[in-house]
Amino acid sequence: MPEMPALKPRLIRSILVPLDGTSASEAVLPYIEGMAAHLNANLVFLTCVPEGLKSGVPERQYLERLAIPIRKRGLGVATTVREAEPGQGIVQTSLSYDTDIIAIAIDADPTGKHDLLGTVIREVLTSRVEPVLVLRDEDGRLASERWTPPSAVVVGLDGSAPSATALPHAEALANMFNSEIVLVRAVLASDALSGAARYYGAVDEFAERHLAGVAEALRLRGFKVATRTGHRLADQEILAAADSWPGSLIVLSTRGMTGRTKLVLGSVTERVIHSKRHPVFVVPAARPTPLN
Repeated sequence: MPEMPALKPRLIRSILVPLDGTSASEAVLPYIEGMAAHLNANLVFLTCVPEGLKSGVPERQYLERLAIPIRKRGLGVATTVREAEPGQGIVQTSLSYDTDIIAIAIDADPTGKHDLLGTVIREVLTSRVEPVLVLRDEDGRLASERWTPPSAVVVGLDGSAPSATALPHAEALANMFNSEIVLVRAVLASDALSGAARYYGAVDEFAERHLAGVAEALRLRGFKVATRTGHRLADQEILAAADSWPGSLIVLSTRGMTGRTKLVLGSVTERVIHSKRHPVFVVPAARPTPLN
């Protein structure tokens, strides 16, 4: 059975929400307000202004306009305007306010011509500060939905140490939301395990044994756990699992880097985010377990 370090989850106490005046950025608010209310967490609303613009008065008024009705409903909301480029401003604000996660909604691009993740999320993830909760706003759907506790926390594993960095976060989130944990591993039919295959047998059996060991450790810690293996691409198996548990939250690490354009996120994580189908909790590469 794989060894799993003891995890003492901390509550998500503070959520940073970058806002830029667009409907896409604001679409995250109903979802995040519901999550914050469930966790009794505070919100931090941020707008970044170009360097050299000293006033920031319209930006403060904009943030306060969004914050006031949420405060009236009983949540704590701080507002701040930072003179910086968005990526840099988000990282600086996360550090100065000691936020636990960053929630960002990404607008859908019906033409498919643009990199929807863009430089901002990449810069935030590269900084290795806080996990990023990525929500999609497609014609006002998904991101603008009211939050409900996720039925399952779906985490993709491939047997490597990098992919396992997402597991402590998935465990902590499942504990906070009383959710089932779904462990997913994709095994391409053409894969081989060289010398290891002589001991473990078929690749499928090896993958199933790996997930079974992780699942057993989690069940001993009191979690409800399901496992799934399949022969499709990893992102397809992860999305199929999330589809089977409506209202799922997917948790993935940025590790598993392949190709220059996938240097930060990794191709599997990026394809899952681009699917538009589920919220994705992205754990920055090499970040020490922040939910411990």
